[in-house]
Amino acid sequence: MSLEPTDRDLAALLFTWQSRFVTAAQLRRAYWHDLPARSFARRMAALRAAGLLGFRGYPWLKDGPLHFSSRKGNRCLAEIGLLSRSHIADCPRPAEEPGPALRHDLNVIDLRLGLEESGADGRTWVSDHQLRIQRRAMGSQERVPDGVFEFRRGPTQEQGLLEYEHSPYHRSSIAALLARLRDRYEGHTLFVVCPSLKRADTFRAWAAGSRAYDDAPDQIAFSWREPVAKDGLDGGFVDLWGHPWGRSSND
Repeated sequence: MSLEPTDRDLAALLFTWQSRFVTAAQLRRAYWHDLPARSFARRMAALRAAGLLGFRGYPWLKDGPLHFSSRKGNRCLAEIGLLSRSHIADCPRPAEEPGPALRHDLNVIDLRLGLEESGADGRTWVSDHQLRIQRRAMGSQERVPDGVFEFRRGPTQEQGLLEYEHSPYHRSSIAALLARLRDRYEGHTLFVVCPSLKRADTFRAWAAGSRAYDDAPDQIAFSWREPVAKDGLDGGFVDLWGHPWGRSSND
């Protein structure tokens, strides 16, 4: 089937390549929220039939099939300069039974959408998949954050990092993690998101104990998944000392 992708289609294809796997509901939220459900379903079916998107359904996934990048879709992106030709064959293979890593990645996409809807610039987003490609090219084995992006904070454009703690980190590893991220991404605000409010409070207490951000308590912010996926930067973040993020520790 021949289909001429629109600009919106191409943006969604790039988003899918960055994300590796994405649900139909996430694609609709990002690019087709203005369409009725039936019209959106028809567009997804057309993209799949044209071979521009791969897809696979899972019984536990209630948001429609899981979509992933295809060679044909990647080739369309490469032809207009949105993707390097060296990445045309970079298409994931869905597992028979997805594990915790996929659930982590799908949660990260929800967080990304919340952040973009509240001030993060999606055009600047560098996904963990892209960061891993850069890491391999440099011969590095260091762990990467879940996203790097620019965001609007008052009148200024700033740089941020997303770190989603899907599985609990050990207390002993947090100091090294924070030190590495602060050194590697100097001047960025680190947004730490945990699965629950209780876990976010624990992570913040451990981060304070590490003293990695003592001199910049407003350059690290903590919240939990549900409010951030919904409201992004306005999702209840607090700074190192537990004050609402964005205020000085003396407020």
